[in-house]
Amino acid sequence: MQKKDNIPVVLFSPLDWGLGHTTRSISILETLISLKCTLFLACEENSASEKILKEQFPQAQFLALKGYQISYSKNTQWFAWKLFLQIPKVVLAIRNERKMVKKWAEQYNFDIIISDNRYGFCHKKIHSVFITHQLQIAAHFTFLEKFIQKINYRYINTFSECWIPDFPGTTNIAGELAHPKKLPATPVEYIGLLCRLKKVITTKEYDFLILLSGPEPQRTILENKFLAIKNKFSERIMLVRGLPGDAPTLSSERNFIIKNYCNAEELSLLMAQAEFVICRSGYSTLMEILHLQKKSILIATPGQTEQEYLAKKLKNQSWAYSFSQSTEDYYTEIQNAKNFLYNLLQIKESSLKDFLEENILH
Repeated sequence: MQKKDNIPVVLFSPLDWGLGHTTRSISILETLISLKCTLFLACEENSASEKILKEQFPQAQFLALKGYQISYSKNTQWFAWKLFLQIPKVVLAIRNERKMVKKWAEQYNFDIIISDNRYGFCHKKIHSVFITHQLQIAAHFTFLEKFIQKINYRYINTFSECWIPDFPGTTNIAGELAHPKKLPATPVEYIGLLCRLKKVITTKEYDFLILLSGPEPQRTILENKFLAIKNKFSERIMLVRGLPGDAPTLSSERNFIIKNYCNAEELSLLMAQAEFVICRSGYSTLMEILHLQKKSILIATPGQTEQEYLAKKLKNQSWAYSFSQSTEDYYTEIQNAKNFLYNLLQIKESSLKDFLEENILH
């Protein structure tokens, strides 16, 4: 790779379906900064993703890129159908990504382009990396999975290489999602976990830390379920709503504290102070709780087959406890988790800096 003044110029963009792609990108971006790279970050103006990245990386140059703007159904029976109807919107977004990358490449002379799950965020003349944990996208029917994988690989193969945030081999997180029988034609690298949170040594302050995340309306639906039973708990609980920006605040009580949002440093401390973490089974969140070796209680977003698959997989491996959002008695399920026999994953630390240094500086 030819570099300008020996300083790599990197263009990066995370997918905007929820904040998981943004938050898991932070560890990569921090490492790129430590390697003296010049960063250009592309995301939608005034979005939650932009707010998080601007707070974390004020030295980066930001470029305006329209998001996919996917909306979700409240009724889980219509979840997949509503996503299907928005395929034309996704295709247009991918075309727009290609157009904008081509335009920016003429202005800024990038050395490398990194896309976290944005299928059109690449350039045929610039080394382009696609980050994903889903080589196989979970669906309810095998024939549909094969059809989706064929389309998935068609896009992935337009990139120079594919980085997968998981471990190689059989002891892994994503299972068949990241380790299908057939791999794409483009080179694949398993790069280990991506986690923005740091391990903190402190004392226990909370029995349960509830982390809300993901797209609306399901984030609010789950929030309301916890608010409806908060008076049942004698334990000390912290609920983080996952709402960056200027969202209205909710009142806390003596043993049930509510915060709108926490940055990475604050969340690292809360994770260390809590005995159990209750959260969605989104992949970025799973990487964080596994990295920090926390006992977790997972609640998959209804209709999101990937989260449903991961919650079931981790419970079967005793890496986490899980129950369905449609469960009527949340309080009992949460109490049951106290007696669950956790067998937490022992993680072998990998060096993201060494990997990026090898792939970007050489």
